[in-house]
Amino acid sequence: MDRSALERLGQIKLRALDWFQDGLWLLLRGWWGFQFAQAGYGKLMNLERPTEYFATLGIPAPKLNAILAGATECFGGALLAVGLLSRPAGLGLSFTMAVAYATAHREELLGLFRKPDAFTEAAPFLFLVVSLLVVAHGPGMLSLDALLVRLLRERVRPVYLALLVGRSTAERILGHPVSESAS
Repeated sequence: MDRSALERLGQIKLRALDWFQDGLWLLLRGWWGFQFAQAGYGKLMNLERPTEYFATLGIPAPKLNAILAGATECFGGALLAVGLLSRPAGLGLSFTMAVAYATAHREELLGLFRKPDAFTEAAPFLFLVVSLLVVAHGPGMLSLDALLVRLLRERVRPVYLALLVGRSTAERILGHPVSESAS
């Protein structure tokens, strides 16, 4: 095989891996976004239950916090699932899961280094991991955020587009590196 054929094969493999990555992000985001939305909807439709539970945990203003947690999970989860404003939604969801660890799963949090299995088996763990991954890496190419970047590419500075979807996704869409300069 000559060098150009090897390079073409390498490019095909890279594209296939990119699409695998995009599909995996879509599945993770979609599944966990739906799970968040479902959990939040359940809280909002039966406010008495989370309110009472939050009161037993000593959370101040338990009804208000039940509404805030439920709304963040329901609407943030829906946004995460479709990949719209994914990073801000992931940030709100991450904060909600951090509060869940600090209150409802305090023992698991405090035992993080003594009993790491208890920490990773706690209910908020996978929710927290996926939401943090979306905050860190963006929603991927198969998202409404990526569609927004395609639509706004001529009107918005690339660095701002990268903030929405992540640098690597923005660079794939724009076809060039994203400068860190906003000017």
